[in-house]
Amino acid sequence: MKPMKDRKCFLDTNILLYCYAQDEPLKQSLALEAASNNYTFISTQVVKETCNILRKKAKLSWENINLVVDEIESNNEIVQVKISTIRSALHLVNRFKLQWFDSIIIASALEANCSVLYSEDLQDGFKIDNLVIENPFKALV
Repeated sequence: MKPMKDRKCFLDTNILLYCYAQDEPLKQSLALEAASNNYTFISTQVVKETCNILRKKAKLSWENINLVVDEIESNNEIVQVKISTIRSALHLVNRFKLQWFDSIIIASALEANCSVLYSEDLQDGFKIDNLVIENPFKALV
């Protein structure tokens, strides 16, 4: 499903990374489609995780990672992970028995008032308050 331009969407780290994954052209295309939404948000956590994976797995230089961060910053609204985010994540861990870092991503998306969280790792269709998790790769399974 093509993302609607009027939705506030949050991108999980895996979606952002597939935007740069040239070895998986189909997933790259679907990730870029999801990320092309005019109202995309990511958190500082997503930026940190992306940098770490680009360095360790993709073996990018720090200069190239800096260019990626520049591009990420210019194309997305960046949500700061604050103490309020941590407290919300603690509530989500208890309420839904989620993994800790997944809870921080979800809390960040909720704080940004996003209606969609694009993620490959979380349960497609899962709804938390006004946030729905969508896997843009579900048609590939």
